[in-house]
Amino acid sequence: MRKKYSKIIMTLLIFTMSLTLLAPVAFAEGEPSIEIPVTVKLSGWPPTDDEDYKIVLKSDNPDYPMPAGSVDGVYSMIITGANTVKLPEIKYSSLGVYTYTIYQEPGSNKLASYDDTRYNLVVYVTNAEDGSGLETTVILYKLGETEKYDGVVFENEYEKETIDVTATKVWVSGPPVKPVIQLQLYRDGEAYGEVVELDGVTSYTWQDLDKTDAEGKEYVYTVQETVVPNDYEVSYSEDGLTVTNTWVKAELPKTGMGSSTSLLVTGMGLLMVTVYLGFKRRRDD
Repeated sequence: MRKKYSKIIMTLLIFTMSLTLLAPVAFAEGEPSIEIPVTVKLSGWPPTDDEDYKIVLKSDNPDYPMPAGSVDGVYSMIITGANTVKLPEIKYSSLGVYTYTIYQEPGSNKLASYDDTRYNLVVYVTNAEDGSGLETTVILYKLGETEKYDGVVFENEYEKETIDVTATKVWVSGPPVKPVIQLQLYRDGEAYGEVVELDGVTSYTWQDLDKTDAEGKEYVYTVQETVVPNDYEVSYSEDGLTVTNTWVKAELPKTGMGSSTSLLVTGMGLLMVTVYLGFKRRRDD
């Protein structure tokens, strides 16, 4: 009887050990991990000084595994300029399904349109089929879509920075009715755009001009008068945007009467003197 019980106990022990050996392993010698690449792309007219872009990884549960340095299930990192950087390693030690959101916080540049795409990250941690330990399956897709991605990409677009340039006309002396003038705009010393006319006005504004070239160097805008009006001379302000025309025509002194009237009176006076002298000489003779 004792031998019979011993055989039963031995059989149960062997069966239990077999189940243990054949059961899926829920741990591994090395914990599996993931690293997600994040790329920032820039288009349009990005600033010459690289901007910092804040990328946020947020877990749907603060107890989920996160990169080192995370606080309450949130990890942030900075990508400077157009670049690709991997999110720090996330290690997994337990079976489960872990879900996260990855997004970019908008910056402060008023000329930028920041990509507000949100990515859903789903990590499945399962036992490896060969029994070697845990393995991860990563699914990354945009919120509201089903297409899967290998990495996160944010595309930020920049508008061109523009300025308005105003030219001012100043008249010094001269007749009250001023002639029509023409102004040519110059950019870095070269004629830019069409000639404009100022007729009865003293200023003109060019709008939405490029502020910088492709390398970020600021353009210098100036103006010139194409033809200086007769009897005027021209001068320009230090910034080249104010044009001054000064009246320079010489004027005869004002006597209260016209010059032709003055000559007529003078001639008549001389004639009367001549007649008087001739009459007097005859009488004396």
